[in-house]
Amino acid sequence: METRRKYIRVLLNFLDQLPEKIAIFRKKYQQKIFLFLFFVVLSTIFWFIRSLSEVYEAEILYPVKYGDIPENKVLVNEPPDRLKLKVRAVGRAILSHKYSFFLRPLRFNVSSYTINTIGTDSCYVLTKIAREALSQELGNLTILDISPDTLFFRFTEMVTKKAGIKHNIVNYPDIFARQYMLNGKLSFIPDSIIVSGPYNIIDTLKNVYTEPLSLNNLNDSLERSCVLKKIDQVTFSRKKVRLLIPIDKYTEQSYLANIKHLNVPDSIIIKTFPSSVRITYTITLSYYNKLEPGMLEPYVDYNNIESGMSSKLKVMLDNVPDFVHSITLYPSSVEFLIEM
Repeated sequence: METRRKYIRVLLNFLDQLPEKIAIFRKKYQQKIFLFLFFVVLSTIFWFIRSLSEVYEAEILYPVKYGDIPENKVLVNEPPDRLKLKVRAVGRAILSHKYSFFLRPLRFNVSSYTINTIGTDSCYVLTKIAREALSQELGNLTILDISPDTLFFRFTEMVTKKAGIKHNIVNYPDIFARQYMLNGKLSFIPDSIIVSGPYNIIDTLKNVYTEPLSLNNLNDSLERSCVLKKIDQVTFSRKKVRLLIPIDKYTEQSYLANIKHLNVPDSIIIKTFPSSVRITYTITLSYYNKLEPGMLEPYVDYNNIESGMSSKLKVMLDNVPDFVHSITLYPSSVEFLIEM
């Protein structure tokens, strides 16, 4: 027990003296450590500068642009936007070009190479023809190889047509405040645009969509500018359209209406049970007085008896005005009795 206490006292005494010992060590050796690190860094810099004077082989990426596409054609494949060059030069020359942001892109005028055709809609160019232009741009670098050695261009016919506009409201139709709804039709100005692009895309393109739009708790009519969602390889006659959303308060209405009987032969009398149904619907206040009696007439069709084995007939509505919404019929089907 006494030995344990002795070790504890020695340890505590060492910990008490530790800050002082560290301060003495730092004062004695700090300057020497800094001096040593300085010479290590300095020697590294000299070694790096010397190594840049030696000749190396390396790869650099050179930017490329394509222009002068043949008239009424569109490029459908994606040629590389950079050429991989294997070069030989002193290290500092390679380093300056490898990480340069000021390399002037090499431009290929595609129409100049259409004589090198493959079939009717393709052509190619050998990248070695650009070696002289690249050598002038790179100056003291020797170009050993260019990859890829061939650039291929595939075209298709450029076509133009009119396309409709569709919204991309992410939470539609749950965008209205309580007791409010769409009052008519959601529309765009203009309602269509001219699109141009490859035949294989434009041929099946019927509508262009807006960028995703999030709307919530709307209680008044809205007019908003919308950006059209881009389609790869397709150009639009305009980039934006105006979205119109008419909004109004709505009310729920309900009334009883007698059931009409259609396509019943003269020799037959049909009776339904019940003889009337309750029609429930919603309508905006601005259209409330435009719904006239007789616009909503429920009916059953005698022809449905012969086409089915059910003991009930489905009650239907025809020519419902587009300003009447959420229609329900109760009951939705009725029993019937035929009298000869």
